Amino acid sequence: MTHLGAIHRLYLRTASGIDGALDRGTPAFTMSRALRLDVFTVAPGPDGPTGYLVANRPDGKTLRVYDLVADDVDTAHALLRQLASWSGGTTEATVHVVDPTLLDLVLPEPATRGAVAESWMLRVVDLPTAVAARGWPHAPDLTVDIEVADEHAPWQAGRWRLTAESGHVTAHRGGAGTVRLSTRALGPWYTGAATTPQLRRAGLLTGDPSTAQALDRLTGAPGHPRLADAF
Repeated sequence: MTHLGAIHRLYLRTASGIDGALDRGTPAFTMSRALRLDVFTVAPGPDGPTGYLVANRPDGKTLRVYDLVADDVDTAHALLRQLASWSGGTTEATVHVVDPTLLDLVLPEPATRGAVAESWMLRVVDLPTAVAARGWPHAPDLTVDIEVADEHAPWQAGRWRLTAESGHVTAHRGGAGTVRLSTRALGPWYTGAATTPQLRRAGLLTGDPSTAQALDRLTGAPGHPRLADAF
C-alpha cells in the first residue's frame, strides 16, 4: 500500500515547478481526507507512485476531480483514461487542474470548454517569514537592499537586506534601501507575477533599475502564478 507521504511528495514534485503553488504542509491540508472520497487512484512506478487522481461522484452523474497529478505523459494518459471511463454515466465533469499543461499539452486538442479561472489576492504581512517559507527555484546567490513602505503593517516597513544563498532567501534588517517598494508591490514581486519594470511603471517601485533587476532574478519573473487550492 502506498504511504500517503509518498503521495504528498509526488504532489510537491509538480507544485515545486509552478509559481504560486502551496506546499500543503500545514494542518489545513490533511492527505488522509482524500480517502473519504469516491475515487482515489494511484499510478504505481518502480520507485514509488508516478501519479494520482482524487475525485468524487456525489450523485452518480457528476464527476468532480480535485487533484490530477502525473510525473510523465504515460501516467497522465492512464489517469485521463480513467476519467474517460466514467463518461457513459456522467452528465457533468469538473476537473480541478494542478498543472494546466497536463491538459493543454497532453490532450489531442485544448480542453478549454467551460474553463473557469478564479483570481486570488496575496498580501505579504511578514516579509522575513514569507521569504523564508517560499521556495526559490530560480534564485542565484546574490544580495539586494530594499526599503518597504507599509503604513498598515509597520512592523515590516523600513530597510531590509535580502540574501539568496543555495536556493534559500533570508531577510534581515538593514542595508541601504536601494530599491523602494510600496506594500502593493510586495505581492506581485513575491509571486513572480510582475517584473520590476512593470512595478515601476505602475508607480509601486522606485530606485536603481539595475539593482532592482536582482529582484527579478530571485523570482524568475515574469511568471504565471497559480494555485490548485482555494481559501
